[in-house]
Amino acid sequence: MLSEAVRRRIRDGMSNAQIMAEVPVSIRTIAAYRAVETRRQQNAEDVTAQMPSASDVETENPGEVATFKFERDLEANLSRHLDQLEAGLKLLAVQHALSGAGILDILAEDIGGALVAIELKAVDAGRDAVGQVCGYMGALMATDPGRRVRGILVAPTFKTDARFAARAVPEILLRTYGFQFTFRDPDAPEA
Repeated sequence: MLSEAVRRRIRDGMSNAQIMAEVPVSIRTIAAYRAVETRRQQNAEDVTAQMPSASDVETENPGEVATFKFERDLEANLSRHLDQLEAGLKLLAVQHALSGAGILDILAEDIGGALVAIELKAVDAGRDAVGQVCGYMGALMATDPGRRVRGILVAPTFKTDARFAARAVPEILLRTYGFQFTFRDPDAPEA
């Protein structure tokens, strides 16, 4: 498989020029795979096993809904709990490289068999984020013609221009997120 050939050469320490001489891929494709490999190394072995530390959670006022400071923490938690985003979502890949479109945060499949491109933002999302999701959706459509593809953009808040842009693309859902800590006595019976 082409993707594995590129990944193997990256792990072997080959330069972009050396890879392009051996595998028929563009420099952009190599850069996308290189970014995935770098991220995998940084995230250790299992990105879904990571949980955020207290310093990775942002909130301005006590009692307000908190958000993740880093996209990787949002990704790690959401990829383990996709059913909280939408019932029936099945995780297919995390940090999925799409040739010509970049690296998709989460690729999932819905209960109807449609591919779902999930893009995560740790900060307010604008119309450029909607365009990014459109690009991922287009790349998935090119990869699997005839299969339904939709997108979900997840962010703590959305700028007005993002809301307007998403209205023009019915297959893209905007979803805000947040979480609150709950505390209980460890000796008390569970409710």
